[in-house]
Amino acid sequence: MAVKHYRDLLAYQQAYQMALEISKMTRTRAEQYELARQVRESARSIPANIAEGWAKRQSSAEFRRQVWLDFVFDEGYV
Repeated sequence: MAVKHYRDLLAYQQAYQMALEISKMTRTRAEQYELARQVRESARSIPANIAEGWAKRQSSAEFRRQVWLDFVFDEGYV
């Protein structure tokens, strides 16, 4: 299968799912602690960086913003 979008990359798919799981695990128990927030942000940055690297190939700045919108929807904020 040809990779036509950063979402087709297995590394992106796995990083994104891991980021969602880490966010869910740390949200309820340790939301107030700074370390939990930093872990969530770090986990989310992995798929965002993959998308940004992909965008450099496609010359579109929208890819990275799309990742953050995906998180907003998938984590139930909207």
